[in-house]
Amino acid sequence: MIQTLLGLTCYLFLPTAYFVMCRLLLYKGKQPIQLAHLLTKPAHSIINQSFDSRLRIDRRRPINGDGFGVGWYEPDADSETANTPCIFTSVTPAWNNNNLIRLAEKIKSPLVFAHVRASTAGTVTETNCHPFQYGRLMFMHNGGVAQFDRIKRRLISTLKEDIFLFVQGSTDSEWSFALFLNFLKNPDADSFDYIELKEAMLKTISQLNEWADEAGITEPSLLNFAVTDGESVVCARYVSSDTLEAPSLYFSSGTKFESYEPGHYRMVKADRREDMVVVASEPLTFEKADWLTIPTNTILVITPKLSVLLSPIKDKYYRADPLGRSADAPVVGPGVHATGEEDTITTPEKSETISNLNAVCNTTPCRSLYRNRDTPAPKIPARRKPSLSTNDSDNSESDSTISLPDDDEGDMTYIEGGPRSLYPKGNAVPRAHHSRNLFRDMNPRNTKRGTPAVQAL
Repeated sequence: MIQTLLGLTCYLFLPTAYFVMCRLLLYKGKQPIQLAHLLTKPAHSIINQSFDSRLRIDRRRPINGDGFGVGWYEPDADSETANTPCIFTSVTPAWNNNNLIRLAEKIKSPLVFAHVRASTAGTVTETNCHPFQYGRLMFMHNGGVAQFDRIKRRLISTLKEDIFLFVQGSTDSEWSFALFLNFLKNPDADSFDYIELKEAMLKTISQLNEWADEAGITEPSLLNFAVTDGESVVCARYVSSDTLEAPSLYFSSGTKFESYEPGHYRMVKADRREDMVVVASEPLTFEKADWLTIPTNTILVITPKLSVLLSPIKDKYYRADPLGRSADAPVVGPGVHATGEEDTITTPEKSETISNLNAVCNTTPCRSLYRNRDTPAPKIPARRKPSLSTNDSDNSESDSTISLPDDDEGDMTYIEGGPRSLYPKGNAVPRAHHSRNLFRDMNPRNTKRGTPAVQAL
């Protein structure tokens, strides 16, 4: 009885923003993909995540049954409606919607957003289902703005008239999208530069934090945002805390996303260039080496040519040493402040660059991301590329730890240690909750008697 009361007490005093976690997924590729390969066929597809979520921070329940939404762009670039997305939403649970299953078997698209909802604010209606659309833009959110009712009036008062009238639902997510639109020079434009989208995302996060501070809100907000204009994609994995971890977010890239047996998929890397990128709240495959964790408080950008850029968000919640090591240790690569300002790029003398994500994935598999924190990072063979530069004037994409050559050929460039370069040398990327056990739980084929499903790390 005492244990029950203690457990109830702890439950009641958990931050409310942690009670509910949606799940999201996005795909961008050179070739259209059948939606079923993302939504229904993988054993841990986003539809399965709607009733069997493994990595929700709240750890309370695995159900995301308050509706769903799927948005996609036409593969025919010459079509009259190619610039605007088509969005299908429903308040029924994703696992129980036959229309979604039938549509997923017939629709192909080079850019897909999908979202399953567990409501935090607002009623369960189609207008509150993600993704949201404005012109050619799509937006979705996993998390919640802490005590949003205390800053909602302030947010509304800053919006332009046409953006205020655009909002149809009542969620903190859609109002956050309206704030994002308010920071764009012209939200009705026919095209957007990914840098403009990224800056608007940073300003949105910064403004929400500023209003929360002014209102005396100490509860952290969970702001996993994703936005696209049909050409580029900008995602944020963010929590307004320097001690807590944001909702889980992973990415995978390669040349082909294939099924090798029913329900089992893998990302094939048959070429040095990337033909597709998948970002998801939880991995869709059982192949651990396919997925990399997006670090907490980081912006991820997918450019029109499928280059992937990662930049830490440097604000008052930024931690150069997320694993508890000395804060004096240098950080490799530049950071981006939540105000949109960038740091001067400083690269340690011994750092090298490699211009191939495949080299990172093949040499340092994903399991190394969960290596014991006392174990130094492995040395990855480096290949110099004369066209690379750490000078902002020479490289338009040098604002990220993962930067690109001048010609933007689509190659990814990692500073020594790959994704580890976002943090002090020798530190591992912080893992999401339960990420070590996720693949063990998901893959029954590897559970032989007396043999662990995942090798000890």
